[in-house]
Amino acid sequence: MYDHTYGYDPLHGKHEVIVSTNACVSDVREALEPAYLYSLLRLTKKLELAHNYDALIKALADEIQIVTGYNTAWVYLLGDTPNIAHLLVAQENVGITDKLPSLDINNDAFLQEIAAADHIVIVEDARTDPRTDKEIVEMLGNRSIINVPIHLADKKIGTIGTGSFGDEGVRLPSKEQLDYFSAMASHAAVALDRLRLFKERLAAEQAKVELQKQLAHVQRLESLGLLAGGIAHDFNNILTVITGNIELAELELDADAPSRPFLDHIGLASQRGTDLCNQMLAYAGHRTAQPEPIHLSQSLQEMASLLEVSIAKNIQVQYLLDEKIPTMHGDIAQIQQVMMNLISNANEAIGNRDGTITVSTGRLQTDQTFLDQLSHRYNAVPGDYIFFEVCDTGCGMDQQTREKLFDPFFTTKVSGRGLGMSAVLGIIQSHQGALSLDSELGDGTTFKVLFPTTSQTVSDANNDQTAL
Repeated sequence: MYDHTYGYDPLHGKHEVIVSTNACVSDVREALEPAYLYSLLRLTKKLELAHNYDALIKALADEIQIVTGYNTAWVYLLGDTPNIAHLLVAQENVGITDKLPSLDINNDAFLQEIAAADHIVIVEDARTDPRTDKEIVEMLGNRSIINVPIHLADKKIGTIGTGSFGDEGVRLPSKEQLDYFSAMASHAAVALDRLRLFKERLAAEQAKVELQKQLAHVQRLESLGLLAGGIAHDFNNILTVITGNIELAELELDADAPSRPFLDHIGLASQRGTDLCNQMLAYAGHRTAQPEPIHLSQSLQEMASLLEVSIAKNIQVQYLLDEKIPTMHGDIAQIQQVMMNLISNANEAIGNRDGTITVSTGRLQTDQTFLDQLSHRYNAVPGDYIFFEVCDTGCGMDQQTREKLFDPFFTTKVSGRGLGMSAVLGIIQSHQGALSLDSELGDGTTFKVLFPTTSQTVSDANNDQTAL
């Protein structure tokens, strides 16, 4: 339906009043001259071949220029987000999967009118019309402006815009040209809906491919877990034989036998091998959690030699360990997995550059305010906590990476499982712990992991073990 406004009749060279009408599209087509009908036929064929927004807007702009003489055209698409419109112009290349340019129309009364109107909105002269932004008009050289609504199933989805600029002067459309624009908007509505369906289909196909990749990845991980579990079981059996023979050999030796220290070293190495097997079994899901008192500082000291092998030579590792912290209650293999993952990630963040990884432990008395500031707190409650912190001088992370860091399958590595940090988070949560992340791009990263204490000092834990 047209608004009462003024149009220009190029045949008689005069302005005329355009009266509102409810004429349907078929009636409009019958009233059009052959030139306009041929244009709509050409447009239909072009839009059938348009598989992106760029092709659609160019098809509209070309026909508008050929038939009406207006040299510029644009399309406003109204999205689901209130007060947001997407502007398409023929000079831009916009594909079907590209992010569309967005305009916030909150502070532009004229754009709000265009978005809300169900009729054609015409500005005779943008330089004097009170609705237009004069700074934009001066910059773009707008003269006459025509915006035609695009409706699909009684819903307005956008507008087709055109008009005159600069030396073209004020140039209003005729009644027949407005009818032509309305018919063109109907064709554009169908084409835009087809593009929407095509875009949704592409997104669904891409999601399907991504899910298939993830499924194949999970299947490979399951196979790897089975392999790791089988190797760990077999290796553990070998270690059991070694440990048993060490104990038998010690029974045959005197307390001051010169070979006894060698057997002690073999026994210690066997125990570390057993711990490694337990970690592999836990990864493979073949081992249930075995809670026990854990002293974080001692655990890190025991892992130091293993960590040094995996850390690049250009990186220094500093340990600031508090020996007087109390113990926590948890599964040692899982806690060591958290430590290994965080330190390995710090090593990779520094890369080939010289850098430093600082590993520290300590004790914290937390309140609700402190816990609320943590990035991941889960069911943590105020109280006494111990922590270990891993700080690196690496590349750091931007906000997008920080937000996705703990998502399953997310990885910044060329080849990686993408499960490391999600597994870390799961272990922390299962131990009623909390985690804070502090990182900025180029400024390194600091992870602080908190666990509730058992209010037991390390000497108490050692005494308990000795009594057993």
